[in-house]
Amino acid sequence: MVQPDALLETLGGYVLVEAKRIRRASFQREQVAMEYLAVIREAKTRAPVLLLILGSRPPITVKKQGLRSITEAITEHLPQVLANTGADERFEDLVKRIPKVVSWITWAEINTVIARQLSSMKVEDPSLRGTVERLATAVSAAIAVHS
Repeated sequence: MVQPDALLETLGGYVLVEAKRIRRASFQREQVAMEYLAVIREAKTRAPVLLLILGSRPPITVKKQGLRSITEAITEHLPQVLANTGADERFEDLVKRIPKVVSWITWAEINTVIARQLSSMKVEDPSLRGTVERLATAVSAAIAVHS
């Protein structure tokens, strides 16, 4: 039903990650609603999180609909997604859960966090520190190239 960019599972959490391009990216019309319903269903007893990694702060662009708040992008298409999937979840209950389930961050904010954490990192083992520094530098470089 959905093709997330990443899926993180722990005993207590189920995180579906949708990463958009840094420059001009849009969501398909029902995409956010489908991913939202999928994370709710698949989390089962774990805490569901739909994490959107965005090129810029919301509102988000929805194909052929323009700018929408994340909540609008979900609620406008959720009835159709529920009908298409034969879901028995109640629309009103799902809408109430959106603020607790959906999170977002921008690529620029990720880059800032990486730089801050790297500068304050205290790792004694030089080999391990070197590995972490190389990974952080690679992520920052990738973000810079695509910005």
